[in-house]
Amino acid sequence: MFVGKGYTIAYPETVEEVTDSLGNKVLEDKAGVWSANTSLSDDYAYDETVAKFSKNLQNSEGFKSENLTIGDMEAVKLTYVDSIGSNVLYLIKLNDNAAVFLNFSAQKSATTVEQLETNADLVATASGVKAG
Repeated sequence: MFVGKGYTIAYPETVEEVTDSLGNKVLEDKAGVWSANTSLSDDYAYDETVAKFSKNLQNSEGFKSENLTIGDMEAVKLTYVDSIGSNVLYLIKLNDNAAVFLNFSAQKSATTVEQLETNADLVATASGVKAG
């Protein structure tokens, strides 16, 4: 169980919690295909957070935005490619004023955005994100 500031994330056995080179706790695929950093944003209202990220990423290669539900929580999935590689960012609504960021990044340069998205979807939908 990943414990963040104000939230927890249950994750499947194919994932482990590790510490990155900067000392941050991240989730990582045991096969080394991707890692996911996560944090809580409560600086803006949820809708404003989604709007800001969408605007900042809309010109990125392969940008897609999709509204979805993870468990019983409203979420937005933003898929894009940046200079480092493929990314899938979930903004999961905890309440009107807070969102959990769950940002999956490819760890292998040969990983396509579609492959990363498939892996991220499996983990995100299997994860139990909870407030508290």
